[in-house]
Amino acid sequence: MSKIPYVVRRGNTLYFRIRVPANLHSVIQKTEIVQTLSTQNRQDAIPMALELAGKAKTIFNNLSKDMSDKDLYEQLLNGLEDEHFDSIGKAIDESKNEPRQTSLALLVKEYKLKLKLWNSQDENMDLLMQVADERSVHKQEIEELKNKVKTLIIKEREEKETYKKIALNITSQPTVKSVDSKTTSKSKTPNVSAAIEQFEKLKFSGMTKRNREKYITSFKILNEFMGSKSLNDINHFKMNKFFRQVEQLPPDRNGKKFDKMSYKQIIAENDGAGLHKNSFDGYKSPIKQFVEWAKETYEGAFDGVVIADIKYTGDRTDGEGGQRSFTDDELEVLFNSKEMESYCKSSNMVHKFWLPAIGLYTGARVNEICQLNPFTDIIKEDGIWYFLISAETECASDITKSVKSGTSRVIPIHSRLIDLGLLDYVGALKSTGYKRMFPQDKADDGNAGKNSSRNFRRYIVE
Repeated sequence: MSKIPYVVRRGNTLYFRIRVPANLHSVIQKTEIVQTLSTQNRQDAIPMALELAGKAKTIFNNLSKDMSDKDLYEQLLNGLEDEHFDSIGKAIDESKNEPRQTSLALLVKEYKLKLKLWNSQDENMDLLMQVADERSVHKQEIEELKNKVKTLIIKEREEKETYKKIALNITSQPTVKSVDSKTTSKSKTPNVSAAIEQFEKLKFSGMTKRNREKYITSFKILNEFMGSKSLNDINHFKMNKFFRQVEQLPPDRNGKKFDKMSYKQIIAENDGAGLHKNSFDGYKSPIKQFVEWAKETYEGAFDGVVIADIKYTGDRTDGEGGQRSFTDDELEVLFNSKEMESYCKSSNMVHKFWLPAIGLYTGARVNEICQLNPFTDIIKEDGIWYFLISAETECASDITKSVKSGTSRVIPIHSRLIDLGLLDYVGALKSTGYKRMFPQDKADDGNAGKNSSRNFRRYIVE
């Protein structure tokens, strides 16, 4: 990657970085300013970084000029009597009474006020120097001028910390928008639904299809419960309550019982087991990433919320029903049962044999087997038949191909499958024009293996 001015990459995120001039190190107390640009896209990062660099340099120039002016007035003050005074003048009161604004907007307003005060100060200084040279002004007038100069210098000293904070926060937000002074802080924060939409636009392009599906499901649940709430209205208590409800979702929501129900309705109707801890953590992880992103992007978002502190409180813990290999005895029961014999004798049911048989001899995942296209994914080369596991080849119109690893691979077809008649089964599919292995099982939202997998699980239970 070619070097971009003011832009550095840390992990997967791009950051704005600019060095602080040496003469300002004592004021800003940093050698450089670094701020996330909340994006991984170089095209988005470059204009934001250049805009922030221009604003930062303007601030640095103004601070440098103010420090030079301050040195001049400090020299003058050394020749005046050291007196105690109780207030710093009307101009300072007006500055303190100004409402707080976005950091750069505040800087502009305070700098204009300061410039106005300095112009007034210049006039007083010119007059004072003339008095010092001519020595013809009444002593009382000299004392008044002394007080004015002292007041302005004290203001400069008291404003030093304010300007330092402003300079440190110049990159608090990549894009600065004007905000009406009557607008409350809550109105600045979008609701959960709008923030999720923005997160998906920024983050989904770099995700695999499988990860996107996990995020989409988690966000659907979060949207239903909190979509209309502002980000800064959600505290840790509310988020913890939300996850307690998520725990009550049933492990399988694909049956007719929950058909077309909302998540709230499913929870209300569920009279069985809730989510397993692993499933709960699967929903928790995408929401955790979203909350952390929102905290960095929107001031006040999810204040006090720590997703890592929200623990699973259900009774379905690790190890319960965990996956394991079939034993030899179990395989004999599965493949020698009367039910399996009846499947093999029926042309309409034989696909229920081929799914576990191919899985047994390949180790491929259910969806990878079900989405195989007999025309493009079962191939013979150099006398060897093999399965092509790929998301890039043609597929049936009602499915969307995916490979968990994201990488295509080939699996030689075991001779035992060929002896059992797999190629005859594939030929029959081709003759009828089918472009997936088990057309009798309907696809579910583009997933070729969901219903086939469910049917086999039921067979195992029976």
